Amino acid sequence: RKGDTLASIAGRSEVYGDRLKWAILYRMNREALGSLPQGENLPDLELPEGMQLRALSEEEMKRNLQRRASSLWVVNALSAVTQGEVVPAVISLVKHDYPVYITTAKVNDKDWMRLRVGFFKTRAEADEEGKKIMELLRFKDSWTTKLGASEFSDFARY
Repeated sequence: RKGDTLASIAGRSEVYGDRLKWAILYRMNREALGSLPQGENLPDLELPEGMQLRALSEEEMKRNLQRRASSLWVVNALSAVTQGEVVPAVISLVKHDYPVYITTAKVNDKDWMRLRVGFFKTRAEADEEGKKIMELLRFKDSWTTKLGASEFSDFARY
């Protein structure tokens, strides 16, 4: 619809119910969105009216959860306080076929966005992929973490 953006579509309750899941929508529609400017404002860039985007069906999400049931490790590629810091890394990782997502955390009363790449069966596998991701992004640091049930169920389905 006129005025739609990746973030506004992802935020709809009938889509993903969370504006930060724009990164998942972008990953699902990378080729269709390739002609758009790939800058820091990508999540809030007005999409062409009538553009058709693909979102996962409930059945696809259920299959993804089952397929990833033993893959609880993720790489935290970046923690940032602004979307502008996160967007270029999302674009780069998606272009390299990484399954990325953005989650939030409050640390010392400050809201952070965490760009994560998943889902790995072992910590060693996540650590190894984390090194490749850091090299790709030209970042110095990442860490791996094992997901809790809540974050796993919220993001592994995509």
